[in-house]
Amino acid sequence: MLRRIASFTLAVENLERSVAAYRSVLGYVVRQRGLIDMTPAAHWRATRTLGQPWALLSAPTGDPAALRLIEQPP
Repeated sequence: MLRRIASFTLAVENLERSVAAYRSVLGYVVRQRGLIDMTPAAHWRATRTLGQPWALLSAPTGDPAALRLIEQPP
């Protein structure tokens, strides 16, 4: 049974602009950043994401729920 959402992922056109929006509007905090490597790209069956930048954000309250943004140009 699903009790709570732990995380979710959004594909965004411009990672830096999206991170800035979540930080300024909702006060979200960047927890991690990186580039998508082969393991998650293969797991998600999303090879177009390979090498794309990503950021993991969460609310400043310390809630464990997280939002992963992945840059996916059009």
